Amino acid sequence: MGSADDNSADRDQWLQGLREGREAEAVAWLTAGHPEGPRDLLPEVEPRVREALRLAIAAEGPLPAEPEMLRFCVAEAVTRVLRTYRLAPAMPFSEEYLEVALRPVPRLDTGVLATEVCAILHDFHRGIWAPHLRKPQMLRLEEAVARALSALPAAEMDLFWDWFESADAMRRSSAERGLAFLTLAHRVDHLLYGLVRSRDHRLRARIVDDLETMADARAIPTLARMQPDLARTDWTLARQVLRVLRVLDLQNPGLATRTLLRSTSGRTPEGELVRPVPESSANKSNRTELLRPPD
Repeated sequence: MGSADDNSADRDQWLQGLREGREAEAVAWLTAGHPEGPRDLLPEVEPRVREALRLAIAAEGPLPAEPEMLRFCVAEAVTRVLRTYRLAPAMPFSEEYLEVALRPVPRLDTGVLATEVCAILHDFHRGIWAPHLRKPQMLRLEEAVARALSALPAAEMDLFWDWFESADAMRRSSAERGLAFLTLAHRVDHLLYGLVRSRDHRLRARIVDDLETMADARAIPTLARMQPDLARTDWTLARQVLRVLRVLDLQNPGLATRTLLRSTSGRTPEGELVRPVPESSANKSNRTELLRPPD
């Protein structure tokens, strides 16, 4: 799939198509396969899922013209289609139907779908498809669920993070599995959202460990902001975060030279930022020359 901007532009086109009555065209875009996804579907799977989605959208009645409301209506239709396939685990080739039905999740990019995607994760984890599918089919379904979960907007997955505090052990273990999916997909934004939101030491420590494994520099600002407060409230976690910050710094050499700073000397023109010089140059410079304007 292309960039977020490309996806947004395409979304505007299909929204316009829906408003103009081109439902089949819009549904085809929503359910188009990912270039890296499996292609060996039964020939009747995509047409049947698309027709089910087209009918679900039509059942919404007159569609609103406002883009966000229109996207909400389509997300509601996708939710109903997903629920239909989720509640039919014994249907032949159910993993293929559900895989295609999950394709709109990244394209719609809305938290409206989070409840149903999390329900699919929960049902998959508790094994409702296991009696009906062979191991390769289960693997295919697992990959589809993982892709959909990681495609949800990070800031709209509160339900998922609430499961870590659930009294239901199956929900807690489903969330643990989902966290493994997010880590494998390298979704730093999801992990950082969960880290900031959670107050559970064990969960936060696991997320920090996962961020260390991912070694992604995007985690540094959030961890750096959290560390001073943690030093007052959770010393063990604060030390872990400090260690991970050092590891991330080592894993991302040259990061400091890409960081813009504001001079404290008052000599920097208003609104202009400066950049630290590379360490190799710093060794040869006197202390008054350790900052330079950005390139």
